[in-house]
Amino acid sequence: MTEIAVLANILTIDVEDWGQSAPDVYYPARASTREMVPPTERVVANTVRLLGILGDLGVRTTCFVLGSVAERFPGLVREIAAAGHEVASHGYGHRPVYAMTPEEFTRDVRRSLDALEDALGRPVRGFRAPYFSITRESRWALPILAEQGLEFDASLFPCHPAYYRFPGWSGWPQAERYPHVLDVGGRLLHEVPTTTVSVLGQHLPFAGGAYLRFLPMALFRQAAREANGHGYPAVFYLHPHDLDAEELRRPVPGEDLRIRLLRWFLNAGRTRNANRLRQLVRGYTFTTVGEWLAARPAPAEAMALRVQA
Repeated sequence: MTEIAVLANILTIDVEDWGQSAPDVYYPARASTREMVPPTERVVANTVRLLGILGDLGVRTTCFVLGSVAERFPGLVREIAAAGHEVASHGYGHRPVYAMTPEEFTRDVRRSLDALEDALGRPVRGFRAPYFSITRESRWALPILAEQGLEFDASLFPCHPAYYRFPGWSGWPQAERYPHVLDVGGRLLHEVPTTTVSVLGQHLPFAGGAYLRFLPMALFRQAAREANGHGYPAVFYLHPHDLDAEELRRPVPGEDLRIRLLRWFLNAGRTRNANRLRQLVRGYTFTTVGEWLAARPAPAEAMALRVQA
């Protein structure tokens, strides 16, 4: 079991509603303030569908669940755990970390953990920031995660901001590409970055559901071979709404031509994602972040985190 876990790859699921993930598309008036959008029943339907596909494939994942989803739909959190998946935090309201003060971020994380742990009846070990928003400028968030008792973080996307076009995202291309351990003020925090693919010396994002729609499967397999060749898992991510081909067919209230074209683009290829997911996992073993960390040899040393003032 230990050997299998060490050699396995990791599929992660960010459990959120589409409207929470992209308010600038779904709620254009809220784009500038990034106000919290409440989850709807659609997140339940999409997640249950995805759980069924993963169950058929025999794949267990780490699910980073929004606290607002857990608060409104605690039964969904329990269903995820009952299906054998690991439950971790995705924050509470899906706000970028760099858009919050340290005090706001602490409250956001704590509220998410309380909602998840109330639903599960046990502690939560891991965290992923919305929009991979722990960047060079917001690395101050990592000590806060350690102070909250979390054991691992999966928020880093080690690529240049030119390749991940999200407003305000500055990236951290110098960050380690593969899992490592950080010494955060005397506390250890395991960092599990999302896998990038190396092309002509550039580290490019590819591992998410949006990329799954269009990129050749050979690219995913190349990245898995590269990561596995270094002794690490390839870390992929997906959202339940990535498999929802119906939601974005409906006009958004108050949409203009730009929003309409963006909505059409973001919906393109979603009907393929369920089959693409089946192709992605074929031939690989998958495990959860927690099980992989438990199975790997203890690191000889941890990297000291330098927090930018």
